[in-house]
Amino acid sequence: MQSEGVRSGSDRENLQPLPSSSNDISVVKEMNENLEGLSSFSESAKAAAHKSIHNYACILIRTAIVNKERVRGDSVSEANVKEATFALNKHESGGLEKVAGILGGIFLGTAFSSLASMIQSSHFTNNGCILAVATGTVGAFLITLDLPARLRSS
Repeated sequence: MQSEGVRSGSDRENLQPLPSSSNDISVVKEMNENLEGLSSFSESAKAAAHKSIHNYACILIRTAIVNKERVRGDSVSEANVKEATFALNKHESGGLEKVAGILGGIFLGTAFSSLASMIQSSHFTNNGCILAVATGTVGAFLITLDLPARLRSS
């Protein structure tokens, strides 16, 4: 059964959130009041902002409903909405940051592996220790370049 708030085909662009409770109506009123209060916006900017907000809200509703159907829930839960919000706001980091994180993981893993081998064999050399510490330091530095982008996306 298809809900009233979700349509298919060409009607998706014209999807209107259908308020079903006083809380839903207050959210729509609050959005409209905030848009009307933006005196520094031109009329075309207000219209564009209103359209963008409307489209985002419609996509959020559809995505939350899809999440509910994927887990076969009876109604859309808070978790469905949070998952939809996360999916819509997820920003992938740049390619250079990803490469830095991958190389950092490789260098750090190599350093730990070298240190573990030296500890296991009880055969420490000055060059081996310096190389392991330097590789681990470079690896940790490269990981810290990628870490903020990963934290932003979660």
